[in-house]
Amino acid sequence: MRLKRKIKFISLGLFLSLILIVSIYFSLSYFFPFPLEKLNQRLADRSSATVFGYKNEVLRSFLGKKDSWTFEIPLKKVSPHVINALIATEDERFYFHLGVDPISICRAILSNIRSCKKISGASTITMQCMRMTFGGKRTFYTKIIESFRAFQIEQIYSKDEILEYYLNVAPFGGNYYGIEAASKHFFNKSASDLNLSEAALLTGLPQRPSGYRPDKYPEKAKKRRDFVLDRMLTMNFISKKECKIAQNQAVSLNISKHPFHAPHFTRLLKKKYSDKKKILTTLRPQIQDFAQCALRKKLSSLHNVDNGAVVVIENSSGAVLSMVGAPNFFDSLNNGQVNAAICGRSPGSALKPFVYSLRFENSELLPSSFISDAPLNINGYVPQNYDLKFHGRVSVSEALRYSYNIPAVQLLHKAGVDNFMDFLKDCGISTLEKNPSHYGLSLILGSADITLLDLTSAYTIFPNNGIYKPYTFLEEKIFSSRRVISQASAFLTVEILKNSNREPKNRLILNNNDFDFSWKTGTSYAHHDAWTIGFTHTHTVGIWLGNVNGTASRELVGADVAAPLCAEILKEISKNNKTNLSIPQDIKKIEICCITGKPASLFCDKKEEAFISKNKLYRGCQDCKKYHSNNPIVKTLPKSKKLKIISPEKNTYISIPLSKKSNSQKLQLKVEETSDTIYWFIDNKFYGKTRDTQQLFWTIKKGNYQVSCSNSAGQSANMRIVVH
Repeated sequence: MRLKRKIKFISLGLFLSLILIVSIYFSLSYFFPFPLEKLNQRLADRSSATVFGYKNEVLRSFLGKKDSWTFEIPLKKVSPHVINALIATEDERFYFHLGVDPISICRAILSNIRSCKKISGASTITMQCMRMTFGGKRTFYTKIIESFRAFQIEQIYSKDEILEYYLNVAPFGGNYYGIEAASKHFFNKSASDLNLSEAALLTGLPQRPSGYRPDKYPEKAKKRRDFVLDRMLTMNFISKKECKIAQNQAVSLNISKHPFHAPHFTRLLKKKYSDKKKILTTLRPQIQDFAQCALRKKLSSLHNVDNGAVVVIENSSGAVLSMVGAPNFFDSLNNGQVNAAICGRSPGSALKPFVYSLRFENSELLPSSFISDAPLNINGYVPQNYDLKFHGRVSVSEALRYSYNIPAVQLLHKAGVDNFMDFLKDCGISTLEKNPSHYGLSLILGSADITLLDLTSAYTIFPNNGIYKPYTFLEEKIFSSRRVISQASAFLTVEILKNSNREPKNRLILNNNDFDFSWKTGTSYAHHDAWTIGFTHTHTVGIWLGNVNGTASRELVGADVAAPLCAEILKEISKNNKTNLSIPQDIKKIEICCITGKPASLFCDKKEEAFISKNKLYRGCQDCKKYHSNNPIVKTLPKSKKLKIISPEKNTYISIPLSKKSNSQKLQLKVEETSDTIYWFIDNKFYGKTRDTQQLFWTIKKGNYQVSCSNSAGQSANMRIVVH
């Protein structure tokens, strides 16, 4: 009876103790709930962001917030050898306890008493996770806290989730945390590919990360590895043969350096997507390397030009395939770490195709239409051409191909600066933040700062048949596209800018005659920037050359330095693609009036030349029709009356009398009777203008001169005189 009573009393005591422990646990859990955010924050602070290129090729990894390397890996991808080694070495009853192992605690107490010192801590894997998360000195009090938190986390997470957390945050020496970071550093491979010997070596490190580091203490590391293998054999995770083979292997490391490709691009992506740890991008390393080498080679041939940038975009998707922000990232002397691809710079004439396409869109121009390149004054603004000459009556195609400034300013004036700015913003230009009045008509000549990335992306509207597809850096992120101009307008612009359609003096000489592309250059005022944007059916390439510090150079001319580089890169990436843009259904050839360049009437001298949209109603030639209606007897059109200089006379030799003290005299400039405005040039420099009966006199001195003039219709006349 006494024995039964003792057993009953002990059982009751144990039951009440259990009730008390459970009550205390739930009470403490209520007042001190487990801070899950601590676990997430611990991993987030340690985790390294990695930027990947095409086909998951690692471009660059970045240190975590704690200046550590940690690459998260799910448990299912970790080599089974790692998991078995961890269980065998650190916590053989991991799958059977609730966070604390009573058997290990009792064994540790006996061992410590027997040795009269602390030789075992009986920490389970779960408790170690808590210690790594919450920190603190290893005291009896912290052990109690760890045990309590271990109980809590075991009720929240599964065993596999706890194992995964441990393998991602455990220290492996230096600033390497987590099995994946250690595996990549010591063996240059993923933790999923570790063999038995490598897995045992790494799994043994967290106990003494600094003391067992294989790169510093290979003998200690080998001894620790062999101990782990023995534990795995004891637990029947491996056979004797496997254990012996692994223990006979030398500690062979393959220390790797962290990849450092496309530094400007990867740094931009890291900043832009700071919340992502795995950034899958569209960048093609092969294209990036070629563009980088081509840029360096080009800059090495130039003087006083140290910086440049390249952007390559895939037209169909908007994917950025390459972004070179500088020739050398580590060239601090020349601001190598500045990403010039996203810096605002004056684009010079590179915006001109947009105003032409906008005027095509408004049904007001055809490529064969004529436009006047003559002196222009719009409210005090007097633009000049790059060559400081006037070219008279030129076709729209010629004006755009040769990048004449005055026709472009005229077109912008008619379109309106505000409308043009709205159009550019629709095409992705993001830097136009000021009022239209701030930029004025000089916007078309480069008065606004534009980034190379924005401009290259904007140019994709032409090969994309008038559809703008915003650029994207990420594989999984595709933005919605929008139509900004008609297919016809885009096609006309492409045809004008094609290399094969240009006159020889305005054409790039290419070795491969099968390769053709469209291109436009830009040179900023005073030669601070040289641009070229070129495109094929599949790709668009943007080039900027200059100096980040703003230093000018006479070599910075878009057509001379940027255009050949653009052609070289385009030819390389498009060498297997000879497809050209197909002619849109709403484009056809029509008859053009030879005199006016407008769609011909029944009464015009005609030629078949321009493309035109079927869905647009262009106003045809009215001049020839009006002449015919006023002269019903005349059956054929008269020849256009040519502009003729009557003073001075052609091939005139003028003598200045010796008695003239001033050694000069005045000469009247005059043409045959006309009501048009006449613009006069002496040696290709503008001298003055006359209209109707106005008189203009030129003070002449001894020398040889070329006298020329032009009218608003683009007609011109010229002659040479000799004054002696």
